[in-house]
Amino acid sequence: MTDQTLSTSRLSDLMYTPVTTVHQFMAKAEIQPILPEPAPNGCARQFDERQSLLMMLAADMVRSGMKFPLAARWACRIAEQLLFEPEAPRVHIEFRRNGALFCFTSDDAPEAADAARRHYQRQ
Repeated sequence: MTDQTLSTSRLSDLMYTPVTTVHQFMAKAEIQPILPEPAPNGCARQFDERQSLLMMLAADMVRSGMKFPLAARWACRIAEQLLFEPEAPRVHIEFRRNGALFCFTSDDAPEAADAARRHYQRQ
């Protein structure tokens, strides 16, 4: 990961979301674990690459119809997985119709994800 950062306004542009909406998102407790530290007065909060990606992912989930608190919780679960393997070359994220989320960094899905996939293939 590089040391590049994005300001909140630049991130909102990449999220295709008004900056006021991004500030409203950032005020929710569910997203707090992945946010950068608050900036001093008069300065913009700076998001690193991973924080930016997670915010954009949460915004995409909201655009697809999900409520923000759930999207934020899922973004935090993905962040937790990335903490276990910070140098993972890729991250696989599987969403299920029943609301389950599986996030893994290897090419092999976890047992629960495999079982869910087999269940839905039989239907």
